[in-house]
Amino acid sequence: MWTVFCPIASKRGLHVATTSGSPAAMMRPVHLEPEEAVQAALDLGCARALAMHFGTFDLTDEPLDEPPARFLAEAARRGLGDRAWVLRIGETRAW
Repeated sequence: MWTVFCPIASKRGLHVATTSGSPAAMMRPVHLEPEEAVQAALDLGCARALAMHFGTFDLTDEPLDEPPARFLAEAARRGLGDRAWVLRIGETRAW
């Protein structure tokens, strides 16, 4: 499913739009669940996985801090460690 992105992801990392997908009718077509985002990063052999598109607007049913917490928990569980990033507002990092 993700193979079209493999050449880019292995060199540059993967930007993943994470949300819990609720309400599904609005979010599911263009966002991944946090756990799916981690799986995509692993499947693609990403150098880094960067969670994005959460907490900007209160459009979903879950608490605003839930998707990044789930993303980091799953990344830790699956061994991504410090290769999984959730940036603070205004934070920058060397890619």
